Amino acid sequence: MTAEQLAAAVEQAAPGSVQAHADDLDMPSLTIAGEHLVAVCTYLRDQQGKNFLSAVSGVDYLGYGEEVAGYFGTERGRDINRTGSMLDNTIFYNLKLDRAWFDPRLLEELVTAASNGVRLQGDAVIFKYLVVQRTLMPLNVYLQGAAPDKARRAISNLGHCIRNNAAANLFNRDFDARNYGVTRYLKVYLYDFDAVEALTDVKVRTNTDRIDGEEGIPDWYFEPGFVFLPEEIEAGLRVADRQLRRAFRTEHGDLLTVRYWEDMQAAHRTGQIPGIRTYPESCYLDAECIVDAADE
Repeated sequence: MTAEQLAAAVEQAAPGSVQAHADDLDMPSLTIAGEHLVAVCTYLRDQQGKNFLSAVSGVDYLGYGEEVAGYFGTERGRDINRTGSMLDNTIFYNLKLDRAWFDPRLLEELVTAASNGVRLQGDAVIFKYLVVQRTLMPLNVYLQGAAPDKARRAISNLGHCIRNNAAANLFNRDFDARNYGVTRYLKVYLYDFDAVEALTDVKVRTNTDRIDGEEGIPDWYFEPGFVFLPEEIEAGLRVADRQLRRAFRTEHGDLLTVRYWEDMQAAHRTGQIPGIRTYPESCYLDAECIVDAADE
């Protein structure tokens, strides 16, 4: 659906809500008047099948210099099987917080504008439900100012993030580092879901068997669906630092091969459960430690 088509549908559902629309990004983009956000989000969820709200933030991308709210929805949304490497929401129900933590003006706005979900009870503020997200810095921004050792750890964890998602049969068509975020503990998450699809639906091909300078169109060019060339991952990261690209290639070189991705697809198709990595090997328990603990 184009931005124009989506804008027309949204405007019909919530008259006066659409302020602008554009197709100049890699996805349809609508600008919605603030007072209509709830109505529009409800329409997108209930009528358009966008059942996963992945981001609502003061600034969509660092550097925009303006206050905007981001709503990213996918049809697969909550049905996605995650492995701890995609940014997710945590929902708290009937959460009780100290009233002293809140500015009086904020409290007044909360109980006025969200009275169905927020109430005061003595010295406490009770939230019927509260949705929170992990704080991330866009990976490309982090790599620009990080110390070399931490930048290498982050780029290493990017590879493990890609592997973990592949283990859940998830494939992100856009490997650009801007689509990933890093925590203060240097764990990397995929947070832009608009290019995610099932890995088993992807056609894995390669150009490495072609001779340099060979003319003609490769055999896969006219195949329907999405064709993925693993050898292009490194360039797709758009990481300018050569040392970091070399570090990624050294540790995760198998991600640049057809065999890795075809083996992963075969595992999913035969019902196997690929392993994942949730924390660094430096945090693993030694076998000797486990034995000693058992003896005690």
